[in-house]
Amino acid sequence: MTWEQLIAAAIEAEVSDVVLSPGSPPATRRAGVWSFAGDVVLTDTVVAEVLESIGPAGCVEHVRARKDFDFATEINGRRFRGNAFLRRGAVGVALRLLPRVVQSPEALGLPSVVRDLVLAPHGLVLFTGAAGQGKSTSMASLLEVLNHERARHVVTLEDPIEFVHAPVRCLFEQREIGRDTDSFASGLRHVLRQAPDVVLIGEMRDPETIQAALTIAETGHLVLSTLHTNDAVQALVRILDAMPEGTRATVRTQLSLALSAVVHQRLLPGVDGGLVLACEVLVNTPAVAAQIREGHLERIYSTMELDARSGMLTFNRSLEALVHSGRLAEAVARRHASPRESLHLGPAT
Repeated sequence: MTWEQLIAAAIEAEVSDVVLSPGSPPATRRAGVWSFAGDVVLTDTVVAEVLESIGPAGCVEHVRARKDFDFATEINGRRFRGNAFLRRGAVGVALRLLPRVVQSPEALGLPSVVRDLVLAPHGLVLFTGAAGQGKSTSMASLLEVLNHERARHVVTLEDPIEFVHAPVRCLFEQREIGRDTDSFASGLRHVLRQAPDVVLIGEMRDPETIQAALTIAETGHLVLSTLHTNDAVQALVRILDAMPEGTRATVRTQLSLALSAVVHQRLLPGVDGGLVLACEVLVNTPAVAAQIREGHLERIYSTMELDARSGMLTFNRSLEALVHSGRLAEAVARRHASPRESLHLGPAT
């Protein structure tokens, strides 16, 4: 099987990932399950040739010099996010097949409160979770809601650009790290001079980016971004831990004022063989804001359990709803349940 045939088959099967790693056959992941595509073992030369064919010019020399880098590419009419890397000195490639169409928040399984967040005039909305859990897809879905319902100027900083948004009511300036600006932090230094209403930051990787995101949100703009954390509250912990110790009290106050919500999400294998979205939603209510400001982050878990009317949703309540709707097996729910709260999987009431 040639790499062209492999990609064509991957697209037809709607796999989520393709990995080409020297010393192993090509591997694909569909609905969270990995399998090998054939039994031909790849070599460094073959993988490097594939990368040269699908990646940007000079990408093999680039990855050998930098050890890894991200890129986006289009193959057979479908857009892929790619990462080239070295393993034991040989070039490897991981490709993520992006959806053909950005689905609505409802189709993705996001709660209605999340859809409403993007229509707010300002605030910081964070999406958290491990890599490959649909954070970028959720943000793209919300931007399309905004694109059809509000006239806004949207500036994005992405590494790389995954979903290309065609203007409907919004003006989009999509900037790619490494091509249009050197880093997230450098791209944010002058972003307010570009007259944005909405700023999307692909990932908050360092203290300078985090501080810029808080300042932009605090000054009346809507900011969307991501963090890699295991639950919604841990996103707040990560932000504070990233800042110099002497500034954390000030940052807590900023965060309590600027934050709109944190959405933690995971894609789990559903009963129909596909993936279903389980998510946790932390809304910055006055009670939560006070707990952030006072540094009592551990109390937020209890607040989330007790305040469902504000749109709060704990992860276990999300799992219960998926089980009761018949979309998620009880065994899967129990395996992924949070130990912080009980899980009730009896008959829905």
